[in-house]
Order: sequence, then structure tokens, then C-alpha cells
Amino acid sequence: MNHRAFTLIELLVVVAIIGILAAVGVVAYNGYTKSAKVSVAKSNFSTFKKHINAEVIRCNTGLTDKFLYFSPGNYANVGCPISSSYQAWTGINHYNRFGPGNSMKNPYKSSELAYRHSISYKNDSDVGYINISTYLETIRIRGCFKTPCNNPDNHEAIEIDVVD
Repeated sequence: MNHRAFTLIELLVVVAIIGILAAVGVVAYNGYTKSAKVSVAKSNFSTFKKHINAEVIRCNTGLTDKFLYFSPGNYANVGCPISSSYQAWTGINHYNRFGPGNSMKNPYKSSELAYRHSISYKNDSDVGYINISTYLETIRIRGCFKTPCNNPDNHEAIEIDVVD
């Protein structure tokens, strides 16, 4: 009988090729996950600011009598029209902690909500968060999408006038 088997060199070459392909795959996968987190952070921020802006307009134009109302269990009803930025913040806070808004998670820390009450948004620890604060008659919405957060291309900040 004539048995033909792989030589040790041939097996080593195959293992080396598989190792190289795996290394390239891991690097590519890491790049895809980083870009996906950036996309989710931008999408969360955009969705949040559009939703808050639309709800402020609905409330202050008389299209609804409660700001960001959800049921059941909405214990912090905010009446319309909005009379102060703190009143709007109360409604936003309640909606995002206990209502439908609590499904939006930070893509960099998936166990945490994307929303938080903070004035900070340029520190690297702020990445992925939507930071809300009040100033005079406005709500400030700020977010960092990727590090470094102090780079102007990596963050966004807007103000929404909430008092009619």
C-alpha cells in the first residue's frame, strides 16, 4: 500500500495562513464594532433631540395638554404650555427614566441609559451619553459620539427654547 500524508512543513504553512486570516478578521471586526457604536450614538442623539423638539412644539401650540405623557404610571405629568426649563426637564427626566425613553442605551456601556442629567460632554467619559441640562428658558442637549470627545467633530450641542 502506498500512503500519501501531509508533511510537517505543509501543515505548518496551513496553520500560519489560518493564523494570518484570523488576525486580519479580528482587526476588521474591531473596526466594524467601533463604527457601529459611533452610528448608534449619533442615531440616539438625533432621535432624542427630534423627539424632544417635536414634543415641545406640540405642547406649546396646544396640540396636547401634557408634555411627554405616557401611561400607565406617569407620576410626573407636566402640563402644557411649558412655563420653565426646569418643568420641561422634569418631564424629560421622568419619560427617560421610567417611560418609553428608558429603552435607549449607551452603545459604549450597554447596561446604562443613553440619557443623563449633566452639563459635561467634552470628556472622554461622556462618550455615548445624551447629556441634558437647563439654562434660562432652554434645554441643552449635548452628546459625544466617539473619543476624543474634546474634538469638535466628535460631539454636538444644541439648545431648544421650551418656554412659549
